[in-house]
Amino acid sequence: MTLSRLFAAILMLSVMAGAAIALGPHEVLLLINTNVPVSVRIGEAWARLRKVPESNVVRLGLPLLANENGLLPDLSQDEFRRWIWEPVQRVAEEREIAAHILAWVYAPGFPWRVKGESMLSLTGLTFLRGGTVETGAVRQGTFVSPLFAGPNGPGQPALLSRSLDVWTGWMRPEDRPVPGWVLAHVGKNGLTEDEALTMLVRGVDADGVRPAGGVCIVTNQDLRTRIREWQWPDTVAELEKMGHAVFFRSVLPTDGIPLWGLMAGTASFDPTGVRFETGAVADHLTSFGAAFEENGQTKCTAWLRAGAIAAGGTVVEPYAIWTKFPHARLFVHMAQGCTVLESYYQSIRMPLQYLPMGDPLAAPFRPRGEVRLEPIGGEASGVWRVRVVGEDRVPWNRWCLFLDGRFAGEGTLEEPCRLPDRFRAAAVGEIRVVVRSAGLIRHQLFVVRRDSGQDEGRR
Repeated sequence: MTLSRLFAAILMLSVMAGAAIALGPHEVLLLINTNVPVSVRIGEAWARLRKVPESNVVRLGLPLLANENGLLPDLSQDEFRRWIWEPVQRVAEEREIAAHILAWVYAPGFPWRVKGESMLSLTGLTFLRGGTVETGAVRQGTFVSPLFAGPNGPGQPALLSRSLDVWTGWMRPEDRPVPGWVLAHVGKNGLTEDEALTMLVRGVDADGVRPAGGVCIVTNQDLRTRIREWQWPDTVAELEKMGHAVFFRSVLPTDGIPLWGLMAGTASFDPTGVRFETGAVADHLTSFGAAFEENGQTKCTAWLRAGAIAAGGTVVEPYAIWTKFPHARLFVHMAQGCTVLESYYQSIRMPLQYLPMGDPLAAPFRPRGEVRLEPIGGEASGVWRVRVVGEDRVPWNRWCLFLDGRFAGEGTLEEPCRLPDRFRAAAVGEIRVVVRSAGLIRHQLFVVRRDSGQDEGRR
């Protein structure tokens, strides 16, 4: 389809408004292992739900690292670089999308741990861009993520919440860490395929719902809760200042209080009876929350099965080191409107052994809004006026144009969105206009149309 015909098809259809989120779907790479059928099904389903551009979906045929018990948990650092990092980087460069990719998302079907002098999570080595870090800094938890918003200890200052593009905007592209995320673990000690899909749909449905209830902090004499005790007072003060209730319990709450956040410390638990609202996130600090080959401790997937949209855990014994787990300010970042991925990475100082999972783009407290494109000079002119209908408190100020995933121009909302000449005669499968807000958390709205001419509906 030529571009002029595509313009006409687009403008004859009603505009579809994408979610107002901080990290957008055009800024993530979705990795699918084509040798694992469930990886293909869940990955492609999430791409449809989140409207991830096809250019951002990378299909890898990893050697099938499995035995009669299912997927093997480990791969080596050399295998990671050879089978994952290097091929994905080549694809991103060839598709001309590498410059605006900020995070990687893995569908199920990948090993979740990387062998080496210090065991890392799959997402941890992704964060390091396949590089190395001093062994002691990992084991002792002294590595400090450049995305950590603090505080570093009692009485220490903390930074305001930011979207990922703000955090990395001052870095050279080759120096930026790459936050990684796993959609779900399907298999031993994990979810079923149906449970994983249900959870991901729940994550999309959570956008902007501003869930009722509050945050529950479970604190008792278990060492796993005591090592984070110093975090509660300042975090509670921040949340209450924003109008959010915080509840303290000595055990998991089964008294019916509605929750959008829960933080505990325990090796084994049963979340049945906990009332999670749509958009809830739960965390428990323990040794093997994401070591799925191990039995004897409850895995982070139990939270997802119980109704949460995100959770995580370490893939190897972390010892009682708080830096390897989310700081309680995780909930502050969420309440400010950050995506779940951004909230986790701003709250974990040493993310190299932690494996976060769920819907990374879920943003329960994001603002609502809609982009409208109004043609200037006729439907096939290739020029639009970009308007935003949304919450007045959000300072929407810029648009960016992407054609088949490639950046094609930007401007302020006072300027028309104009198709560059070099694209006018080309066949384009997808047009995406992304509108950003000003501020430390740059929320996004977007509209998408593909050459099929089908209206994808609204979310």
